[in-house]
Parts: sequence; C-alpha cells; structure tokens
Amino acid sequence: MNVTQWGCAPARIRVGERDVRVSWFAYTDPHAVTVWHDDKATTLRVIPPETDEREAELAMEAAVRSPGPSESADQAGEPELT
Repeated sequence: MNVTQWGCAPARIRVGERDVRVSWFAYTDPHAVTVWHDDKATTLRVIPPETDEREAELAMEAAVRSPGPSESADQAGEPELT
C-alpha cells in the first residue's frame, strides 16, 4: 500500500481473529492494494469514496477489461500502456 495516502501506517491490522502484517511503500500506485496468501499476490483496485459515481463506474469497467496477472495485454486484446 502507498504510505503517502494514509494518515497512519500500522505494521499490523486485525482481520477477524488474526493479526495481518502490512507492508507500506512510497512508490506504489496509491489506488491499489496488494494482498498475499500462499505466496500468491492479488492486487485490488481502490476507488476513493469521494469519487464521482460515473467515474467510479468507468474505473470498474476499465478494471474488468484489463489483463490479469497470467495474461499479457496483447492476449487480452488491449494495447499495452507505456
């Protein structure tokens, strides 16, 4: 998670009955959170709550169209962003 976007940066957070370690970085996408389980990463897109409803819908539609981690942008039929 991008530490510059949060008011505080706890080393652990409580999830249910477990403590989960949190890693913070200053150079990651501020609108993404990466979670790890069994050595596999999943990146979650974060849409800030103050985002206009239409903009949020467009962001969700774009996320659905983007390639997953196991396929390249070319395989997904979308141009690669550079």
